[in-house]
Amino acid sequence: MWALAVRAPGAGAIRLHVEDLYLPAGAALYVYTRDGEAYGPYTGTGPDDSGEFWVTTVFGQEAILQLRLDPTLTPDALAEVSFRVTEVGVITEKFAARAMATGFCGNPSCIVDSTCYSGANSIELAYAKMEWVASRYIYTCTGGLLNDSNPSQSNYFLTANHCLSKTATSKSVTFYWRFATSSCNGACPSNSGWPYKTTGSSVAVSGRRGDFTLLQLNAAPPSGSTFLGWTNVAVANNDGVALHRVSNPNFGPQVYNEQTVDTSAPVCRSWPRGERIYSRDTLGATDGGSSGSPVVNASDEVVGQLSGSCGTNVNDPCDATNNATVDGAFAYYWSLVQPFLAP
Repeated sequence: MWALAVRAPGAGAIRLHVEDLYLPAGAALYVYTRDGEAYGPYTGTGPDDSGEFWVTTVFGQEAILQLRLDPTLTPDALAEVSFRVTEVGVITEKFAARAMATGFCGNPSCIVDSTCYSGANSIELAYAKMEWVASRYIYTCTGGLLNDSNPSQSNYFLTANHCLSKTATSKSVTFYWRFATSSCNGACPSNSGWPYKTTGSSVAVSGRRGDFTLLQLNAAPPSGSTFLGWTNVAVANNDGVALHRVSNPNFGPQVYNEQTVDTSAPVCRSWPRGERIYSRDTLGATDGGSSGSPVVNASDEVVGQLSGSCGTNVNDPCDATNNATVDGAFAYYWSLVQPFLAP
């Protein structure tokens, strides 16, 4: 057995970047904390056979990497063990905990807890908070599971292209499923030791037009997860269509919002109506980290996913008068995802 402790004073969470991994049969790598959070085994040449990956995030100021070896390994096999820890990613305590003293988990006043609303009940088990490493930063977005009739593939997950679009990035994504309060406006959930967590995916297809990315998960979502239906019927030019969604803004728990399609909302030049759906929030709101969240109609069918907001006051997520909520339109890019979802 061999172990390395990596400490970052003041950190809320830590991710380790492993490269050049090669482990013979009988050798396995784990990451864990002294509080009992643990992930692995990582074996062979890693989760995608490249020898390079980010381990699943552990929470706190210390991450312990441990190599466990079968005692029957020969000296020649032991000599083949190889890996490097090349980078450490740190999430600050603010974003790791999100347990703010005022308001709903530190969100702006207009953002509401999904656990308080029946409209979220039928869809919330499809959504996941996403967290991944790219360059020098750790990012977050939201996405959701999609149903499919593909006999050879499954576990498709919809998010936004501006969140991520490359498999090299998507393989480090950790998905926090069901990350929500246990009761209406109850205590904020802790990231530490969250039981519903998977890591890794690949990009099935992605497009800047329509701002969509369809991922295929490396690991199945937790048992009991919901897979959202979808429709390729366009709604972008149908004024007054009711929509709703769940999302995870600011690394925090699930929030809920409702909106109606507004065909009179001013359009941002690079987001033409039809390719995008413009709507006005009527209940709750979204914020940074909500991007990619699938938006559904009254039948809980996906019609798009969140791109952002368009208006004259976009830095205020509570201003539904001067800002429109903008989603990439599922009907617009349907021909690109259809070979995966309904071949």
